[in-house]
Amino acid sequence: MDRDFKTTTPAYTFQSSSDTLLSIHLLDFKTSLLEAVEELRVRREGSSFDLLSSQYTSAFAKLKKKANRRLVSLTYTNRFFSTISLVINIVNQGQSQTITLETS
Repeated sequence: MDRDFKTTTPAYTFQSSSDTLLSIHLLDFKTSLLEAVEELRVRREGSSFDLLSSQYTSAFAKLKKKANRRLVSLTYTNRFFSTISLVINIVNQGQSQTITLETS
């Protein structure tokens, strides 16, 4: 059974324990570098998301203010035309009434 077991030698061999230690330090450095790059990438994506969220909030606030201004404008325009319509109806009916306009 032991004769069927074939061993292969790795493509690399360490000459001394200092080579082994150097390889371990190099592997540790590469791992740390990859972790740092990944953390920077995650932070960059997070700051990009924060920027987009801020821009969306700002644009939505501007749109809301614009819609409120238009609504107020339409309300005053509607009141104006309602008053004009009332005056025209009174004039057409030939009535002489005193009209008091209430403003709110």
